[in-house]
Amino acid sequence: MSQKLSLKELRNALNNGIDLQNIGCDWEKLDGEDWSYLLSEQPQFADKCDWSKLHGEDWSCLLSKQPQFADKCDKWDEFDSDDWRFILSEQPQFADKCNKWDEFNSDDLSLLLSNQPQFADKCDWERLDGEDWSLLLSHQPQFADKCDWEKLNGTSWWLLLCEQPQFADKCDWEKLNGWNWSGLLCKQPQFADKCDWEKLDGRNWSSLLEEQPQFAEKCDWKKLNGDYWSRLLCKQPQFADKCDWNKLGSWYWSCLLSKQPQFADKCDWEKLNGWDWSGLLCKQPQFADKCDWEKLDGRNWSSLLEEQPQFADKCDWDKLNDDDWVYLLPQFADKYKLYQILFLKQEGDSIVVYCKGERKFDWDLYDGGALITAIEDLRKFIETLPPDDGAKLVEQGITIDTEDFALALTLEVELNLEVWNINDCADDEEDDWDDEDWIDEDEDEDEDEE
Repeated sequence: MSQKLSLKELRNALNNGIDLQNIGCDWEKLDGEDWSYLLSEQPQFADKCDWSKLHGEDWSCLLSKQPQFADKCDKWDEFDSDDWRFILSEQPQFADKCNKWDEFNSDDLSLLLSNQPQFADKCDWERLDGEDWSLLLSHQPQFADKCDWEKLNGTSWWLLLCEQPQFADKCDWEKLNGWNWSGLLCKQPQFADKCDWEKLDGRNWSSLLEEQPQFAEKCDWKKLNGDYWSRLLCKQPQFADKCDWNKLGSWYWSCLLSKQPQFADKCDWEKLNGWDWSGLLCKQPQFADKCDWEKLDGRNWSSLLEEQPQFADKCDWDKLNDDDWVYLLPQFADKYKLYQILFLKQEGDSIVVYCKGERKFDWDLYDGGALITAIEDLRKFIETLPPDDGAKLVEQGITIDTEDFALALTLEVELNLEVWNINDCADDEEDDWDDEDWIDEDEDEDEDEE
């Protein structure tokens, strides 16, 4: 039984680059935004479109990419200044239709002129603030003679001079704060003689020296805390002799040693908590002999074993909850004490596996890649079940009837799964289930007929 694409499936198809030409869709369910989204990427479906559903914003998005549909548009009067700025930035030929020039704010004007300078005659230059001027001149420096330089603050100057350093003679350097100086000198170090170094705090120095280590002689090292030292030494380990190691907390040690393990002799290992150890050992497993394994909780173990399964013999499996186990199955299924699978069934848009009456696994039918992986994991998981387990899953078959499923688009999924109670469970928890809890073959056949 085939079915038409839902809106969710349609968007998934477009995002995955699937050709929809031979795939059915329930076109009536698409609204104006959906049509704009679809036709922007696949204009060949225009003959299916109900153009009356598109409103101003939908049209501006569509025409900015597919201007050939302009003759279909009867909503030009609905365009606001944002819509016009958006469409004219990509398709300036529609300027004669614009009747909202007086409604453009300074952001609209600076953004539009940055892309389409030919509209300069539409601009009231007095309306532009310092941020607008910084953006505009970064892209279109020819408008410098129109600029009121006093409007630019420190951040505006920083961003402008990074792109257009020739305007340095216009700059009031006193407006720049430490963060502005750090950002500017990272890209334009030639302005160092203008800098008031006292304005830079620890964060500013760390960011600057990561990119421009030649300014180290200007640095007041006492301003750097543990966070900034960790960031700096990760990229510039040559400054280690300047570091006050006592400033580094546990997380900063984990981050630093993950990238620069040569500093291990400086580390106070007692500072590291379970999460720090998990992160560090994922990157640098050679430090395992330093680890206090008792500090790791279930989440820490899950993260660590996913990357470094060789530490499984150290794990206290009782610490892991169901969320932690999700990332460790089926690899460590033999350690999972709650793995009695009672039944698997389809619920709405998901395939759900129930264990002892609780929802354990949940896969989205319409995420094809995830479902393929999930089915394979399920098969491997079934193989790990010990023969003396009280409840046993017998796989009757999983068929997926669509050519496009491998491309992450599911048009039809048929599940034929059945659970057989082979032996009496030690817990006898299955006795509490009623008939609706079990999937039987008759119900599956009834659903197929529908």
